[in-house]
Amino acid sequence: KKIVILGVHGWFPKRSIQKMVGDPTGTSVKFCQEMAYSVITFFNDLGINITNDNVIQIPLSGEGIVENRVDNLYRQLEKRIDEVRSADIVLVSAHSQGTPVSVFILNRLLENKEIDPERQTIGMLSMAFSNSFMEWSMMNTYYHAALFNVLNSGIRICAIGSWFDQVVPLYSATLQGISHPNLYRAIYVERRDYNNDFFTNLIEFIMKLRNRGISDYGLLIHLSDLIMGSFVHGTQGHSTIYESDNVYNKFNALHKLDMILEQLQSKRIRRFKSPKTLNTYYIPWIIGILQNSTQIKEDSELMDDLKQLMMEYQEWNPTSKSFKLLKQRLAPIQDMFRMAGITITQEDLLKMKQQKEKQKQQQQQQQEEEEELLFQEEGFNENDQEEEYMGEINNILRKEGKA
Repeated sequence: KKIVILGVHGWFPKRSIQKMVGDPTGTSVKFCQEMAYSVITFFNDLGINITNDNVIQIPLSGEGIVENRVDNLYRQLEKRIDEVRSADIVLVSAHSQGTPVSVFILNRLLENKEIDPERQTIGMLSMAFSNSFMEWSMMNTYYHAALFNVLNSGIRICAIGSWFDQVVPLYSATLQGISHPNLYRAIYVERRDYNNDFFTNLIEFIMKLRNRGISDYGLLIHLSDLIMGSFVHGTQGHSTIYESDNVYNKFNALHKLDMILEQLQSKRIRRFKSPKTLNTYYIPWIIGILQNSTQIKEDSELMDDLKQLMMEYQEWNPTSKSFKLLKQRLAPIQDMFRMAGITITQEDLLKMKQQKEKQKQQQQQQQEEEEELLFQEEGFNENDQEEEYMGEINNILRKEGKA
């Protein structure tokens, strides 16, 4: 097997700004390396022997507006186009402005018949995508056409948004305006920002709905502002997303044979423009629609999730002003829940308690494993450093004839 990985970095600030904030860390080389490590680990865990010899990394670098970057990076790629043509798997790892650039590049590869989704497995990891980098309205139209062509060809895209992203709202990062079976959505949350509460699980529930082809009726658009990051308060969600191994692992997991999505007939791109001002009183009505959704009621897993959300709402005690206001706005959903004919039994309460205890144990175990791994790595580095120092000392002594 031959695996080709393309890395496409996001927007880089001007050199004058870099002198103040430091050099960009989200480079194309880094994305290739992270993806390569994740791919090799993924296949080895399945019992398939894949090494660095099977993986070809092609980092594409170049600054500028989207249109210019597409032309520039495609010229770079043409120099190694034979490697792309002959690959069994082609993966693209892109961040921020690099995601629309990558969509245009994939579309051009398709048009030039340089890649073939029927013969090759092709996927793209989109981290913190934003269409705000489209410089003019016609460019946005071209982008939607290119994206539709890419998805419709059989290329799968995993769009991962970041909690507390200070640049891109969550609805944009997870491509809210698009419905397609080859698009999967996920969220990256830093451990320090994670709370197993009503709001976090509501966002997770929305992702689950969208991944099953069920509309959230714009709920995520109304909630995204509540988890928007801030330059003032120093949130780093837009950049930390590409530092996490789990982001790349989530993408590769989509290529398991039992998760390959069939081509459906209902492929569409629903263009929308997020309103400048949002009416939060819409939120309980949207949830009321979800409570009465036939698609949700006929899905036992989604129904259990909805019941759990209602129970978590009662226990939710937010501290920030915005979340307190949200809880107040959501007060009618309890009556709506009863009106929808949905009852919460003692068995449901027991199941929720057991599930929370299980999640707590899993999180604690994961944290202990990460701390143990960090301790081992630090110990290993210290030993290496000590051996290096001793080697230098012995070399000096030998030169002096005193070894």
